[in-house]
Amino acid sequence: MEDNAGEAMSRNVTATIYAAGADTTNASVHAFVLAMAMFPEAQRKAQAELDAVVGPDRLPDFSDMNVLPYVMALVKEVLRWHVVAPIGVPHRSVADDELNGFHIPGGSIVIPNQWAMSRDPTQYPDPETFNPDRFLKNGQLNPDVRDPASYVFGFGRRICPGRHFAEISMMITCASILHAFAISPPLDEQGKPKTLTLNINNLAVSHPKPFECRIVSRNAHMEELVRAALPDIPPASVPH
Repeated sequence: MEDNAGEAMSRNVTATIYAAGADTTNASVHAFVLAMAMFPEAQRKAQAELDAVVGPDRLPDFSDMNVLPYVMALVKEVLRWHVVAPIGVPHRSVADDELNGFHIPGGSIVIPNQWAMSRDPTQYPDPETFNPDRFLKNGQLNPDVRDPASYVFGFGRRICPGRHFAEISMMITCASILHAFAISPPLDEQGKPKTLTLNINNLAVSHPKPFECRIVSRNAHMEELVRAALPDIPPASVPH
């Protein structure tokens, strides 16, 4: 392989790793922070669950995830509410096929509309409403409700290879943020909370447009836990 070709491949692989991994997770965490600023009741429920299960003396870890059903439902709702890749990766049909009465000729380009799947009212009643409880039944995750992870990471042989890592990373990141911090809208000149809305860009990886919010430690002890876990953060970066 010529050096130029190898260099081009290295650039392309590096860009793919960033776009498919770091950038998508970054966009989803931004959407999570915005959702918590917009929907304080969902934040309150998640923090109550974390307080009961994890307690005040440590941060969440991976072993907690299966006993935090509301937190897991909240993350699933974030993935549904803000689909990080609204239009999926194009596929080509290898042969004639039929789906729900529609004929798909062999060789056709098929592009999944993952945003439309997230707004399917037969799966998600009142789909524009942010409602983590839609994924719960009797206090546990409801297997009869379609998991957004079944479509937001793509399909077939080109499905995201890091999907399991991405989902559990979102779970632990969101759980840790909620346990340690309170997120709220910015205040206006009269000291009243501003109204926030979900505004997104139109790129292949969908990011919420820049927004303001307030993030403060829930209490001094939580600040100490964060500092112990991340000793390199400067003192002024964790207000309380």
